[in-house]
Parts: sequence; C-alpha cells; structure tokens
Amino acid sequence: MRFPVVVAALCITLAGGLPVHADGAADSTADKVRLQAAMQRHIDSLTIDGAVLHLDLASGEGIELFPTQAHPMIMTMGDHFVLCAELKDAAGRPLPIDLYMADTDGRFVTFRTEIGNRSPLQEMMKRGQVKPLR
Repeated sequence: MRFPVVVAALCITLAGGLPVHADGAADSTADKVRLQAAMQRHIDSLTIDGAVLHLDLASGEGIELFPTQAHPMIMTMGDHFVLCAELKDAAGRPLPIDLYMADTDGRFVTFRTEIGNRSPLQEMMKRGQVKPLR
C-alpha cells in the first residue's frame, strides 16, 4: 500500500544528488521531492500485503502496521538525512517511522529505520545534531 507523496511521478524523472549547503538549505524543491520518493520506495519495500510487519521486541509479537502519511519535514544530520512518516496499527493507533538516509552516487539509501522509537531522534535534535532542511 503506497501513501501519497507530492508529485511522485516527477521524482522518477529526476537525476543527480541533493546538494546541501552549510546553512542546511537544499538546492531545489525537486531534490526534496526525490528524497521523499526514496522514503516512500523504502517503506513500500517493507510492505507485505499492504502492511509493514514489525516485531515488538518486548512481547515477541509481530504487529501489522499500515502506512498512512509522510511528514513533509526533511532533516539533515551532517551529510545525511532524516525523514519521518506515520504508520497505524490495526486499532488505528499511530506509530512514527523515522528513516535515516544517505545519498550514494545520486540515489538515496536508508541505513537505519526506527519504528515507534522517536527518543533517539529527539535527543539528537536537542543536541543540534539533527536540523530541519530548508
């Protein structure tokens, strides 16, 4: 199940990296859209029969989560990026999914995914290690 991303069709036609300047600004809106599309593709790759399967390590229970919405904010972490979206369980309770991504030869690779664990991201934001991309 795919969740909406603005101008997703445009993303497929775009090429090149996402240059980010020292002030955290990206070169173009098109580059931001490419990054959002990469997040969507990653979440889609985790989806089986419309649900992202998640293992609750505390209970050992497998949980089906359903993609609902991408958050528009993109954050930077040095040369890397952090994007967020929302998943919901079968009861409709929301869980955040945070994706840590790197630009590798003009394509974005997710190197870490956190589901329902927002505290590491919040701590890095407090320390100034993660900042909004403008």
